[in-house]
Amino acid sequence: MDIAPPSTVRHVLVADADPDGVGRARAALEGVDVEAVTTPPAMLERLVGSAFDLLLLDPALGDDDDSALAL
Repeated sequence: MDIAPPSTVRHVLVADADPDGVGRARAALEGVDVEAVTTPPAMLERLVGSAFDLLLLDPALGDDDDSALAL
């Protein structure tokens, strides 16, 4: 049985308006390149044309009136 090697996460975008949340993500992802944004428009702008391995999204980030994350 062939077992695939684990994937490597090197570049993560954290979308969270709470600095404590960003700090916890950075601590948990020690050794990984972590970028952080604080608004939905900034997140979308940063994602376009970028090669992130992972997006960590605070679900409360879109609870304002701009509805940027409304589906």
